[in-house]
Amino acid sequence: WTTRCPARSWRQERMPVPARVPGHDGRYRFREYEPRDRKVLGILRAVAHDEPPSEAWGKPPAEEVVHRTVVLCDEQERGRVVGAARVIAQDGNRVAHLQFVCVEDGRRGLGLGTALVRWSEVIGRESFGARKAEMEVDRENARARRLYERLGYALEVDASAAARAWAENPTIRRMLGPPRVLKFVKDISDTSAGETEARAAA
Repeated sequence: WTTRCPARSWRQERMPVPARVPGHDGRYRFREYEPRDRKVLGILRAVAHDEPPSEAWGKPPAEEVVHRTVVLCDEQERGRVVGAARVIAQDGNRVAHLQFVCVEDGRRGLGLGTALVRWSEVIGRESFGARKAEMEVDRENARARRLYERLGYALEVDASAAARAWAENPTIRRMLGPPRVLKFVKDISDTSAGETEARAAA
């Protein structure tokens, strides 16, 4: 199932979007992001970060950034957007960076975040040719960390000089505290299981 997107000043790679989220009797459906979604997307992202909504949260990537954005709609509420995800191609398209995955507060725990992550992986692999998916998670966001670990993501060890200095120097650790953002990575070179589940639901 493919939507035909109008011409845009920013680059969103096109590929088929699954029609339905697995389960829920077809209540939740994916569709391509459209400019009219910008405001609600900004609200979802801001709430997910415990920040007040602003124009910046809904701003699309720069024109030269290759990406894909999908939104999650509730068909029982006339297609209202209740979640979204964006994947950005990085490192010569070898890496699919999940810029955000967000779901309305009242719908967490329903498997919608899992569905968005699974489809983001398929999008990264099929649209960009990525072999690895990555995302950055706030250290204090225990719920998100549990979700990503359950989906096969592993914490990446920072081997940079700055990270080594932090680990080896107690003074630096006291001054800076622990890193606020953690990076999680996953090999997505074989997504056959996720694709089979998604195709069955589409």
